[in-house]
Amino acid sequence: MIFVNNKIITVRKINFLIFYSIIFFSPNKCYSQINDIVEFLEECPMNDPMIDEILELFSIRVNDELISEFPCNEPISSMDTLEYDDPLIYLQTFRTIYYMAKETNIDIPWSNKNLWEWFTEDIRGVNILDGLIGGSCCNRIDGNLHVSVGDSDGYNRDIDKVWRGISGNIAFLMHEARHTDNFEPGHSSCCGIEFGCDTKYDESNPGGYGVSYWITKAWLTGEIKFGANVDHSQEILDDFKRWLLASLNLSGRFRYCENIPDILEIEDIDNPLGLIITNTNNLNDVEDFKISPNPISKGQHITIHYHSDFDLKVYDLAGNLLTTEKSNNKIIYLQDYDLKTGVYFIRMQDNFDNTHIKKLIVN
Repeated sequence: MIFVNNKIITVRKINFLIFYSIIFFSPNKCYSQINDIVEFLEECPMNDPMIDEILELFSIRVNDELISEFPCNEPISSMDTLEYDDPLIYLQTFRTIYYMAKETNIDIPWSNKNLWEWFTEDIRGVNILDGLIGGSCCNRIDGNLHVSVGDSDGYNRDIDKVWRGISGNIAFLMHEARHTDNFEPGHSSCCGIEFGCDTKYDESNPGGYGVSYWITKAWLTGEIKFGANVDHSQEILDDFKRWLLASLNLSGRFRYCENIPDILEIEDIDNPLGLIITNTNNLNDVEDFKISPNPISKGQHITIHYHSDFDLKVYDLAGNLLTTEKSNNKIIYLQDYDLKTGVYFIRMQDNFDNTHIKKLIVN
């Protein structure tokens, strides 16, 4: 449980920062997880073809009363701050969680369940309470657990129109969901803030702050994709990276008294944000980096060679890492790994940190 004053709740909503599986079609859209988070968050949740299922899973309440109407205008960025109210904000938050995790197998270190199974095991919505400062877990309504949250001020409502705010809400809800687990370590006051930290950072048994830190780091490394896209401007991508790094280094690290995580640099991360690396501008035509045969047919072996020893990684079109290999005498022999028909990308890095990417086609 956490209680914070008005000043700290603003920091919480900004710094608790902070998805492939469900494929469906509407007249104008085809979603496969979230491809573009900026565009996704401009859409009104009630226009989502899956909204009935989302509302069946999660309820939004205000002072215990169930909300069923969520007035909204697109694009959301054009809405007046007062119109973009807390019920709509939390519906947008749950909608994002739904696409982030429902059909993905994102394993979490502190449970034998995946992220979706763990989160939905107990949490079934939010109860927005007038006058509550901060938030807490949980109160039971109609037999289901709801996270209690305070109403937002205008500043936070504006932030909640974009990924920064929505990601903060997700990290907050994940934080509170951790309190429903048996034997979770709870909070500490060792950092000088009453119940404002965890005794230590331990991914195998984190407190609420540790869960928030873990999911933020997973977004930054691309283990969990939130809809950053290579078609976004460099300014937008850099903002995502800066925000996540700041949340980890400037806020997240100071929530623990023992086993404090090391400071992260963007250079420490192989593929920040898990960006789809298939932008044709990234493809290199290097004569002595050879893949044969290419295209390949099912059941064939692949030979990859270069003029010096190298490390190799194979990615699919979604940017998911499929395998990592090291060369032996400048050559790697790969099986087709039961790759489905389609396009894949081979990323090679030599001992001098030169990186080259080539396309692999499976017929």
